[in-house]
Amino acid sequence: MFGKDVWPEDFFTHTKGQKVYLSWPVPNCAEGCPSSWIRDGYCDKPCNNSQCQWDGGDCTADNPMLSFQPIGVQQEGAVTGFFQIRTNKNYCNEDCADTWLADRYCDRACNVQACGFDAGDCGVENFHKLPELVLSKDHTQYYLPEGELQFEFCYFIIHFYPL
Repeated sequence: MFGKDVWPEDFFTHTKGQKVYLSWPVPNCAEGCPSSWIRDGYCDKPCNNSQCQWDGGDCTADNPMLSFQPIGVQQEGAVTGFFQIRTNKNYCNEDCADTWLADRYCDRACNVQACGFDAGDCGVENFHKLPELVLSKDHTQYYLPEGELQFEFCYFIIHFYPL
């Protein structure tokens, strides 16, 4: 469709009337570089070219998370209530951007406990390894066991009981 001549017949016919195009697939800027990878905070090699504008800026010198820069050891932060405070807020694991979680693609770098096993993108067989947190109507604050920095909160097993 892109680059072709546009004619009135593309939008209207005398026999059927208006033609409505709700959407069409937009081609990727480069082979192997889906649009969801552009500007996701990670320098993706297939997107690191002029057609993809250097991964939307992810592969330029001002990006602190370039994949080829030495990152060093990341010190994990404290746990406050339900939320984990990470030093690197955009990555649950080295080489795994948070935007890669639950994107319906199994990323090997994200298939670790720290990333909730890619939020199920690689299957749910490892979910039992995540700490379990039982909710009660009598409690308003919960604490994770010592040493745990994440847990799985599964909405489909919540049972609602009358008060």
